[in-house]
Amino acid sequence: MSSIPVEIFRHVFGHFSDDKRSLYSCLLVNKIWCGIAVSILWSNPFKYINGTNGTSASLITTYLSCLDLNEREILIKSEIDLKLLFEKKPTFEYAEFLRRLKYEDFYDSSLVWLQSVMEEKIEKNDSKIFIITKELCKLFMNKCSKILYLNINLESLRSPDNCADYAAIPCFPNSETSLSQLGEFICCGDYDKKRIFMALS
Repeated sequence: MSSIPVEIFRHVFGHFSDDKRSLYSCLLVNKIWCGIAVSILWSNPFKYINGTNGTSASLITTYLSCLDLNEREILIKSEIDLKLLFEKKPTFEYAEFLRRLKYEDFYDSSLVWLQSVMEEKIEKNDSKIFIITKELCKLFMNKCSKILYLNINLESLRSPDNCADYAAIPCFPNSETSLSQLGEFICCGDYDKKRIFMALS
């Protein structure tokens, strides 16, 4: 079986990307199968969490644990408690597998994560949520080789005055590479989109 090219396995596994149970079983076969299954499961992780708050918060924990020390420092200076993050790096660079980035999914899950770690009540439009979401989006732009779907729809959010900076994902470092194969782009909300479209052009 070791003589079969990895790309063949990747192609076969892609045919049951909707079957979470089978993909989880593949994680246990061997190192190669595990790597392929992980890359599929984390290409669009919100597809598999069934909208449960605990699971969406654990996604954010995993992604935040992928941040380097300098990136974590930005969150710490914003008084965001990171004591629950793992001291060691995760098994995989999960951020590099992402293919579908929907801002609102990460924003909502960051809110759930914040509520689980902060002692005070966190409001829906707290600036800390925007800061976490921005740092995660910067992580994806830096790590991902190809984002195929990007959705920056902020219509349901009352964003801070400098929201253009938080939402300007195509302007983040390395976005030229990570968005080079972008196939679908949604951009809605009450913020200045000129900088975003200039960056994409």
